[in-house]
Amino acid sequence: MMHLFVNVKKKNIEYAHVATVTDRRRLEMYYNDEKVVDMSADFLETSGVRQHTKATLVDNKAENPFTDKEFSREAVLKELGELNVTCQKGLASKFDSSIGASTVLMPFAGRHKLTPVQASVQALPTLHSTSDTATILIWIYSENFILFTILSSIYAVLESVAKVYAVGGTRESLYFSFQEYFEKLGKDSSKWVKLLKV
Repeated sequence: MMHLFVNVKKKNIEYAHVATVTDRRRLEMYYNDEKVVDMSADFLETSGVRQHTKATLVDNKAENPFTDKEFSREAVLKELGELNVTCQKGLASKFDSSIGASTVLMPFAGRHKLTPVQASVQALPTLHSTSDTATILIWIYSENFILFTILSSIYAVLESVAKVYAVGGTRESLYFSFQEYFEKLGKDSSKWVKLLKV
């Protein structure tokens, strides 16, 4: 060990002794000479406690969002009444999008500032000049797709790429960040089936 420290000093590299590896197969941590952690390596290799549950397969009764819908006044009003297409200007007005002076596209556009934009476009901050580089952030969540199929992420990818193109983005600088969210599953076996499907 001392041989390693001598060589590190020669290279002018900072170092600190943080652990001593032994053959006891235990993780022990000390704070002010007091042992605060003492765990078996076998326990750490299990990634915690193993748990089991049941998942019940259930029929999907959600409406298929891909079926052709009749175009009528009642159908349009019903669609406009869905939470997925509700105006969110009241919620967005509680956030100041001009902070930092980096906003390229304001949250609402158009003559009357009522049309929501398809992306969050922000200029990269610079110290002594005006930035000519911006980032495009797209977020997708379609409740109708998610209720109908657990594989709705496929459509989220297609829609997000389309929105990037709509605001001037290119595929060469496109990056995805996929995140999955599940409600609190508890002991409801009909909810656990969502994980089983994935």
